[in-house]
Amino acid sequence: MIDLFDQRRFYLAVAALFGLPGLVLGVTAAGLGMWVGLTEPPHAGLPPPPVLVGWGLAGLLGLLAWVRLSTAWLLTGQEGLRWLHPAWWYLLGAGMAAALVLVGMAVADRTPGHTPVLLLLAGPPVLFPAALLLVQRRRLRRAGLHG
Repeated sequence: MIDLFDQRRFYLAVAALFGLPGLVLGVTAAGLGMWVGLTEPPHAGLPPPPVLVGWGLAGLLGLLAWVRLSTAWLLTGQEGLRWLHPAWWYLLGAGMAAALVLVGMAVADRTPGHTPVLLLLAGPPVLFPAALLLVQRRRLRRAGLHG
């Protein structure tokens, strides 16, 4: 079994490799989605504006939660995750759902000559480190240390 120090060091490497690029592009894509939903009239090829605003807001809040949970895990380990408010985990779940929408859009895109690489880079890379945080939460619950 890997000790907590090595787990946190591994998480730092994963967060740097996947999380930071996903964070930068994810904030950009979510902010753009919110801006388009708030300022542009409805178009035939786009979802309704409330859907765009909701998706963008879920993405931004999920990325914020990922940063907060990651900081707690890296600085204080399980103790930091134990004392965080449960709302952070719900926000992380909302962000993961928003990222999975991007994965679905990229898979469903059948436009000839078009590769939806940007969709796969804007948010979904954060799914991997977010899943590692969920594993830590599950370990805390199994040990009876987290409500």
